[in-house]
Amino acid sequence: MIMRNVNKCMLLLCGILFWALNASAQQKMTIEEFFASGEKFAGKEVTVTGMVKGVCSKSGKKAFLIGKNPKEVLKVLAGGKIAMFDKSLIGQDITVKGTVLVKKIDKAYLDNWAEELAKTETCEDDKHDHKSAKAEEQTNCSVAYKKYKELKKLVEKSGKGYYPILSLDGLSFEVVEI
Repeated sequence: MIMRNVNKCMLLLCGILFWALNASAQQKMTIEEFFASGEKFAGKEVTVTGMVKGVCSKSGKKAFLIGKNPKEVLKVLAGGKIAMFDKSLIGQDITVKGTVLVKKIDKAYLDNWAEELAKTETCEDDKHDHKSAKAEEQTNCSVAYKKYKELKKLVEKSGKGYYPILSLDGLSFEVVEI
């Protein structure tokens, strides 16, 4: 009698564990939820729904999804069953299943980037040379330097010592039918 109850409890526990593992592996979220908590799913499979804002014009290997806030843009890389993203998807809502990728931008990364910018950057519209001083001390007019400054502020503001850049390695997607 006791053994039978133990077996039932074990089966119930295994069922709950199996359900919990599948539930976390199949985490479904919006773009906003992805950016709020996506870092904790690094390396795990999730499903995200958003509107296609753009598709890489050269290869179609990247799609860019947005949610309610158009400033939060999720880059989805083609992989798995996705050969490429067609431009006809722009403006449509899609649900993408994929693995969460996290790139951590930290001080060391930014220092290396600043050195590279100092070696190579010059402005076409003025006569000052950016090779003569450290990149941080310059008024650089390049898009790369503006991005560098933006990321530097985000790293400082994060309080973690790094700023995570989240993306998705896509496995499959489907168009959301309304």
